[in-house]
Amino acid sequence: MPTYLAVDAETYNDFFTLPFLQLQIQEFQLKLLVYDTETEEIVRWIS
Repeated sequence: MPTYLAVDAETYNDFFTLPFLQLQIQEFQLKLLVYDTETEEIVRWIS
C-alpha cells in the first residue's frame, strides 16, 4: 500500500512547486496529498 505525504495547499504552493523539489518529487516518486486547511478538502492528489 502506498504512503502519501499530506501537505496543506499553502505549503505546497510556496515550497513544493520549486523546480528543484519538483525534480526530487519525480525522481523519488513521492506521493502527495494537498489539502485546503479552511475547507478541509483535498485539492490535489499527486501519485
